[in-house]
Amino acid sequence: SPACEGRRFTGQYPRTMALLANAVAGKLYFNSRTLYFDIFSNFYEEPLQINGEFWKSGEHFYQAAKFAKNGLQEDANIYRLIVEAETPGTAKRLADEYFSEENKERSHQALRTFQAMATMLNVKFAPDTFARKRLMQTGDLELIHLSGSDFFWGQNRKGDGKNLLGKRCPHSTVFLYQRMVGGEQRQHRGGNQRLKHFG
Repeated sequence: SPACEGRRFTGQYPRTMALLANAVAGKLYFNSRTLYFDIFSNFYEEPLQINGEFWKSGEHFYQAAKFAKNGLQEDANIYRLIVEAETPGTAKRLADEYFSEENKERSHQALRTFQAMATMLNVKFAPDTFARKRLMQTGDLELIHLSGSDFFWGQNRKGDGKNLLGKRCPHSTVFLYQRMVGGEQRQHRGGNQRLKHFG
């Protein structure tokens, strides 16, 4: 199975095995400061080619999408500022600064928000990418995007938050949208389910 393949692949790397051994109750917490698995974070700086344009990180693409043509708050100037932002953190700060309070309330219910995230994740975790191989190494562990402030895409260690980024099942934007807006509850099924969604 894909999960078994992931464990066999991981077994070749003692350092990875040691990191996985520290996973808590079958859960692997990650964020931009996590050793080795920081690649799962949108703040991980790697060039991504999406829609014919190169992006410095997944966060750059996700935040810029809010101001893109047909976005929630179309603004070509802010869009370009975010594209050219030096770091993922700066990209997020710019989006937070210029995004209206009304749109902040709407953004998590908007299909465009899920489309942007799903598009980016599908590129980032495409077959034969380094991120996909790293994902396989997690075997059947549940991935938790550890955050003390973003309880939509993340979750804290107490279990507060929806952890939609950690669940990372972007095989269709409709699935992501229904999962959140429709309140659909799906049990995490480990490596097999995870890889199926990226196939």
